[in-house]
Amino acid sequence: MGLDHVIDYVLQRMGDLKEVYLVGNLSKGKDSEVIDLVLVGDINELFLKDLIAKAEKKIHKSIHYIHYKEVDFNLAQITEPGISPLLLWSK
Repeated sequence: MGLDHVIDYVLQRMGDLKEVYLVGNLSKGKDSEVIDLVLVGDINELFLKDLIAKAEKKIHKSIHYIHYKEVDFNLAQITEPGISPLLLWSK
């Protein structure tokens, strides 16, 4: 199962998500055991945590995320030195 399938599965079930960014080593093209995501929108975090736990078991990687409400998010917040945000999904 690829990363795109995991993301689609999670997005369909977690609320009014607006954007998902990949940050960290994977966004730089480096292999990593950790998937770092930035989620923007109104989401059900309890449901998301349950889905992430299931996804981690299937893909054998750890998934970390930071959540911002849409009104609180600015791309400059994740565009610091060493962080290369890659937009994975947008509504």
